[in-house]
Amino acid sequence: YEYMVQDKLERVAVFDIGSNAIRLVVADLHHHTKKYHIIDKVRLPLRMGKDVFEFGIFTEDTFKKSKNIFKYLLRVAENHHPSIIKAYATASFREAKNADHLTRYLREKIGLEIEIISGEKEAYLIYLAINQALDLSQGRSLLMDIGGGSTEFTLIERGDILKAVSIPIGALKLFQAKDLVAYEAIFDQFRNSFSAFFPIDFFTPFTPKTPCLFVGTGGNLRRMGKLKKPVLGKIDLVEIYKADLIQIYETIKGLDPKQLERKYRLKKDRAEVIHPAMDLALAVFNQIPVAQMKLPNTGLANGILQSML
Repeated sequence: YEYMVQDKLERVAVFDIGSNAIRLVVADLHHHTKKYHIIDKVRLPLRMGKDVFEFGIFTEDTFKKSKNIFKYLLRVAENHHPSIIKAYATASFREAKNADHLTRYLREKIGLEIEIISGEKEAYLIYLAINQALDLSQGRSLLMDIGGGSTEFTLIERGDILKAVSIPIGALKLFQAKDLVAYEAIFDQFRNSFSAFFPIDFFTPFTPKTPCLFVGTGGNLRRMGKLKKPVLGKIDLVEIYKADLIQIYETIKGLDPKQLERKYRLKKDRAEVIHPAMDLALAVFNQIPVAQMKLPNTGLANGILQSML
């Protein structure tokens, strides 16, 4: 006789509130098998970080736009009748002086409870997502997630976390730099922060300290992988070599966002930040002895789901 253990299902909805966009994912959690099945997902390009990175606060316009967009997304989520709704906010909420006012406003107006998570927790949740997508049990792995307002790094040793850090610089923050001098200052701050957190002897070549894997997540990095096809004629989306990234960068660096939209069918919000995101990715490539980056199709929302199992 074969006995079937009935799996306990739980439907949940999670919000990943980034600085450049908001993602809603609805999924069924299979608690017995410790897996989840995504049944719906929506991404909307609301730039929560736009005013924060310029003025330090969420403006009245952001309050209004966020109420309308979150109200719509909450309706989408509730149509699936989830038992739990979790909403995690990241860099823009961490930096905004009036973040508590906006979370209270959204709770009172539409009933959405938002939790502002630390950069370290964000890095941990991204680790949970990647750990389900890739084998991190061999040697060292460096995980990088490029967001709009911050970039998270996690160093893994045989599956265990050695270090998790969040550098408060992302692609949107670079894009909004008022001029080239400001851009270079922010970019130098990023490189110096990475070097401080991860000195070169962390990644001594040809020793056990060499990362077996360099893994990138976030919409910008996935888009870089997708650009391999139109720019280089390569269709492998699951990884990108440093040499390929340099070639893509050299090909598109002279194009403005509107040209990128037309030629490569990038959405406006992506076209504006892809160049800064490439600068960040290449800055890290240039400081570690690794030739390629894995690009799993996963991210913070997947990590939130994994943490709920």
